[in-house]
Amino acid sequence: MEKTLKWRMREDLQLRGLASKTQETYLQRVTQFARFCNKKPDKVGEEEVRAYLLYLINDRHVSYAKLTQTYCALKFIYEVTLKRPWEVNKDPLSQDTDEAAGGTGQRRSAEAPLRQDHPEAPGHAHDGLFGRSAHQ
Repeated sequence: MEKTLKWRMREDLQLRGLASKTQETYLQRVTQFARFCNKKPDKVGEEEVRAYLLYLINDRHVSYAKLTQTYCALKFIYEVTLKRPWEVNKDPLSQDTDEAAGGTGQRRSAEAPLRQDHPEAPGHAHDGLFGRSAHQ
């Protein structure tokens, strides 16, 4: 019996040693993306990913944390689970204002340093990879 994409991703998250709360969060973020596109992630390309990230920024005004979680979750499923190259530019993440700038209302600059526990920080244990839920 063939495993579903969601189940494979859950296994990949477990094999990477991500905390169960992180696994669930990543699975939720990818599920929300799939619902937005009305397609499974393996049928969606770079343009749809960029459109979704911009939708989260411009229409939903999500927090920097949620935007980063979504970016990481999508990157994980494409690079790890689907074994596809990740070619989405991270520019949309630099457009969030308040939380990214520490509550100052300023835009986060591309040069702003990342916290050491941030998934994109150099030497981070999970190398900035993301996931989605297996029980759907």
